[in-house]
Amino acid sequence: MSNNELVSIENFKSSTRSSILKQNILLVKPPFFTPWTPPLGIAILKSYLEQNDYSVKCYDFNTEVKLWTTHHKYFTELQKAEGSAASDGYSKMWFILNAHFLAYLNGADRNQISRILEIITPLYGIKYERRIANALIPLVEAFFKRMEEIVDELDLSGYSVVGTSTYTTSLSASLFFLRKAKEKNPHIKTVMGGGVFADDLATGSDNLITLLEEYPYVDHVILGEGEKLFLKLLDGELANKRMITLADLKGASLEMKDVPAPDFSDLPSENYYHLSIEGARSCPFQCSFCSETIQWGDYRKKPINMFADQVIELADTYNNNSFFLGDSLMNPYINPFATALIEKKANILYDG
Repeated sequence: MSNNELVSIENFKSSTRSSILKQNILLVKPPFFTPWTPPLGIAILKSYLEQNDYSVKCYDFNTEVKLWTTHHKYFTELQKAEGSAASDGYSKMWFILNAHFLAYLNGADRNQISRILEIITPLYGIKYERRIANALIPLVEAFFKRMEEIVDELDLSGYSVVGTSTYTTSLSASLFFLRKAKEKNPHIKTVMGGGVFADDLATGSDNLITLLEEYPYVDHVILGEGEKLFLKLLDGELANKRMITLADLKGASLEMKDVPAPDFSDLPSENYYHLSIEGARSCPFQCSFCSETIQWGDYRKKPINMFADQVIELADTYNNNSFFLGDSLMNPYINPFATALIEKKANILYDG
């Protein structure tokens, strides 16, 4: 092989890598997820992917007032029905709201939605009343209208991949966003990950099968800890797999020393009360039925000095020394963490 041929091959490899470097990724946190802190998961993913030469932007829908207040208004109306009480909290009402959202997402009209509410609400001890249904339906319509307005305002043309961090309470909004993104740019790759895949859409569930069969505009789903899996997807190693799981790592979970501090630079700090970070992942008890074990795998802790330094740097960067820690369980490291902060004379407030 001649030197010219070698140079040509190397140039091809370089240009191919260069095209990968220019990929722009958009990560979003759809509603509903309490905006006490900036979304931790996508902020860590941003840091991790940018360390690997990808350009990443984060967007949080939960700081949009019209969207966030929808569930409060919805539950206030439900609490007017017989069989509902404020002391019940919101827990059982989420099931009704989620069903209503999915019905709207899938094209049900007002009469069909009323019928769905008539069937579902008594299952949770709430008497169905048409007047309440008439109040609920416009709230959901207004929610998705506002979602559509925001997505239309977003310029997605520069992104090759969009991804959502999805939980049970944000499943419908995530699907709506990914569908709209695909409609705006059919060539964009859509990815869904998040806690919902350790719970309602866990491996082997009917719900996961339904998602894969009925929602073709979701190109890939990532089940479990996302950093290494998402990177392997972007690098092309898992590009031909629709469902990507921890099994694709062959047991090589991410060491906590390699988990970077979150990058909140795309998320206006004035929108949040606290910052967030994690000092560990999973739980030392490793109960097989628990979503924490399913999501994160083995229990791992960050090196304490590294963790304390990350917290102090975040507090300085974003001028906020108040943290809500995003761990499953703080107990195993809380004493050495507190000691490290004291030794570093750091003025940090934290809870979790």
